[in-house]
Amino acid sequence: MIQVVIGPRQVGKSTAAAEIESLLGWPTQSATADDALPPGPEWIETHWQAARSLPGRRVLLVLDEIQKVVGWSGVVKRLWDEEAKTGGKVRVLLLGSSALLVQKGLTTTLAGYLQLLGTAFLVSGLELYSAGQGRKRGSSPKFVHWNNALVSALARRPFSQARADAAWWGRLVENAVGGWLLNSLSPTEWEVGYWRKANAEVDFVISRGREAVAIEVKSGRPGKPDGIAAFCRTYPRARPVIIGGGGLPLEEFFASSPERWLDQR
Repeated sequence: MIQVVIGPRQVGKSTAAAEIESLLGWPTQSATADDALPPGPEWIETHWQAARSLPGRRVLLVLDEIQKVVGWSGVVKRLWDEEAKTGGKVRVLLLGSSALLVQKGLTTTLAGYLQLLGTAFLVSGLELYSAGQGRKRGSSPKFVHWNNALVSALARRPFSQARADAAWWGRLVENAVGGWLLNSLSPTEWEVGYWRKANAEVDFVISRGREAVAIEVKSGRPGKPDGIAAFCRTYPRARPVIIGGGGLPLEEFFASSPERWLDQR
């Protein structure tokens, strides 16, 4: 059995692993690849063999920051296949602070860098929504930072100045909503995109199969077109949601998981 836990740094992955160790009560071999120089695949083999040598009918192997090990996936698969064939006792828990494909070959294209940033929980490029396709590949992406702190740190504007600039504040609020959607929704169940046609635009479109929810963020941003009506004319079965500005209050939106109101009929 192999279990994988993925998430940004400092969210409690190691703490969760320690609790699992305590609950199981098995002999445990733990190691982290978080070194200045990324270890090679022999690092995995060394700790795997150390786990096999531990006493007990079942032992736990915990490898942290696994994505830093060059060629880790091939080694893990080989060793696990050996374990399965021989009825071995090692059970594996892998921890990673980035998506598991980070170490695979990425192109030099913009799409490749966007994938890298997205799997590292930093920036995602949302794609244009098109019914029946979920997202329209090849469209110009809409960039959303997973955390507004990244935007604020680079902008170097004090809060009072940012709040006084309606256009800038509107972009911050809109990005905060997008970031919360990306952080909260399961990517295996929900698609997060956007929609634009001529001058009409919808900030975010959340889709699941044939179901679509159009989200408009109202933050007082001047000159921002209202695309909800145009979207609903194009997709009559879509459900519109307004966040802020007379709709769902921002405080309520950020206080709970979006799935709570996305599943409302």
